[in-house]
Amino acid sequence: MLESAPLNHLAAEEFWYVMDHRDWVHPYAFGKRYNYSDLPKSIDKLEDDPFRSLAGELGRAGGFSKDTSPFSEFLWAIHLRHRMDRKNIERDVEWALDWSCTGSEARSLPF
Repeated sequence: MLESAPLNHLAAEEFWYVMDHRDWVHPYAFGKRYNYSDLPKSIDKLEDDPFRSLAGELGRAGGFSKDTSPFSEFLWAIHLRHRMDRKNIERDVEWALDWSCTGSEARSLPF
Protein backbone atom coordinates (compact mmCIF):
# COMPACT_ATOMS: atom_id res chain seq x y z
CA MET A 1 0.00 0.00 0.00
CA LEU A 2 1.29 3.42 -0.92
CA GLU A 3 1.75 5.58 2.12
CA SER A 4 1.13 9.27 1.91
CA ALA A 5 2.90 12.24 3.40
CA PRO A 6 2.50 15.98 2.95
CA LEU A 7 5.58 17.15 1.06
CA ASN A 8 4.60 20.66 0.07
CA HIS A 9 6.64 22.15 2.93
CA LEU A 10 9.90 20.68 1.62
CA ALA A 11 12.46 22.50 -0.49
CA ALA A 12 12.87 21.04 -3.99
CA GLU A 13 16.04 19.10 -3.14
CA GLU A 14 14.41 17.61 -0.02
CA PHE A 15 11.23 16.80 -1.95
CA TRP A 16 13.09 14.80 -4.58
CA TYR A 17 15.22 13.07 -1.95
CA VAL A 18 12.09 11.88 -0.12
CA MET A 19 10.40 10.84 -3.37
CA ASP A 20 13.45 8.83 -4.44
CA HIS A 21 14.05 7.31 -1.00
CA ARG A 22 10.44 6.09 -0.78
CA ASP A 23 10.49 4.78 -4.36
CA TRP A 24 7.76 7.20 -5.36
CA VAL A 25 9.68 8.40 -8.40
CA HIS A 26 11.66 6.52 -11.01
CA PRO A 27 13.51 9.11 -13.11
CA TYR A 28 14.55 6.68 -15.82
CA ALA A 29 13.65 6.62 -19.48
CA PHE A 30 15.21 5.00 -22.50
CA GLY A 31 17.68 3.18 -20.27
CA LYS A 32 19.19 6.18 -18.53
CA ARG A 33 18.60 8.12 -15.35
CA TYR A 34 17.50 11.73 -15.71
CA ASN A 35 18.01 14.68 -13.43
CA TYR A 36 14.84 15.66 -11.66
CA SER A 37 14.98 19.06 -13.35
CA ASP A 38 14.81 17.30 -16.75
CA LEU A 39 11.58 15.45 -15.95
CA PRO A 40 8.50 16.70 -17.80
CA LYS A 41 6.36 19.08 -15.76
CA SER A 42 3.18 17.41 -17.00
CA ILE A 43 2.31 13.75 -17.52
CA ASP A 44 1.12 14.46 -21.06
CA LYS A 45 4.70 15.43 -21.95
CA LEU A 46 6.08 11.95 -21.15
CA GLU A 47 7.48 10.07 -24.15
CA ASP A 48 6.72 6.44 -24.82
CA ASP A 49 9.64 4.10 -24.26
CA PRO A 50 8.88 1.15 -26.57
CA PHE A 51 10.89 -1.23 -24.36
CA ARG A 52 8.91 -0.21 -21.28
CA SER A 53 5.69 -0.66 -23.27
CA LEU A 54 6.85 -4.09 -24.44
CA ALA A 55 7.71 -5.04 -20.85
CA GLY A 56 4.21 -3.97 -19.80
CA GLU A 57 2.66 -6.11 -22.55
CA LEU A 58 4.89 -9.02 -21.54
CA GLY A 59 3.67 -8.72 -17.95
CA ARG A 60 0.01 -8.56 -19.03
CA ALA A 61 0.57 -11.64 -21.23
CA GLY A 62 1.81 -13.58 -18.20
CA GLY A 63 5.51 -13.41 -19.08
CA PHE A 64 6.21 -12.33 -15.53
CA SER A 65 4.24 -11.46 -12.42
CA LYS A 66 4.16 -7.98 -10.99
CA ASP A 67 6.87 -7.89 -8.37
CA THR A 68 6.12 -6.15 -5.08
CA SER A 69 9.06 -3.77 -5.45
CA PRO A 70 8.22 -0.48 -7.16
CA PHE A 71 9.14 -0.12 -10.83
CA SER A 72 10.38 -3.70 -11.18
CA GLU A 73 9.04 -3.82 -14.74
CA PHE A 74 11.74 -1.30 -15.67
CA LEU A 75 14.27 -4.09 -15.09
CA TRP A 76 12.52 -6.02 -17.84
CA ALA A 77 12.68 -2.98 -20.13
CA ILE A 78 16.43 -2.70 -19.55
CA HIS A 79 16.84 -6.44 -20.17
CA LEU A 80 14.95 -6.20 -23.46
CA ARG A 81 16.75 -3.02 -24.53
CA HIS A 82 20.08 -4.89 -24.45
CA ARG A 83 18.79 -7.84 -26.46
CA MET A 84 16.51 -6.41 -29.11
CA ASP A 85 16.61 -3.62 -31.63
CA ARG A 86 13.91 -0.97 -31.23
CA LYS A 87 13.00 -1.41 -34.90
CA ASN A 88 11.87 -4.97 -34.15
CA ILE A 89 9.26 -3.63 -31.75
CA GLU A 90 8.14 -0.91 -34.13
CA ARG A 91 7.93 -3.37 -37.04
CA ASP A 92 6.11 -6.24 -35.29
CA VAL A 93 5.03 -5.98 -31.67
CA GLU A 94 3.60 -9.52 -31.63
CA TRP A 95 6.92 -10.97 -32.80
CA ALA A 96 8.79 -8.92 -30.21
CA LEU A 97 6.41 -10.12 -27.50
CA ASP A 98 6.82 -13.77 -28.53
CA TRP A 99 10.60 -13.38 -28.68
CA SER A 100 10.62 -11.76 -25.22
CA CYS A 101 8.98 -14.81 -23.70
CA THR A 102 11.79 -17.15 -24.79
CA GLY A 103 15.25 -17.73 -23.45
CA SER A 104 16.75 -18.16 -20.02
CA GLU A 105 18.76 -14.95 -19.92
CA ALA A 106 16.13 -13.38 -17.67
CA ARG A 107 16.80 -15.61 -14.65
CA SER A 108 17.90 -12.67 -12.51
CA LEU A 109 14.73 -10.65 -13.16
CA PRO A 110 11.59 -10.64 -11.06
CA PHE A 111 9.05 -13.20 -12.22
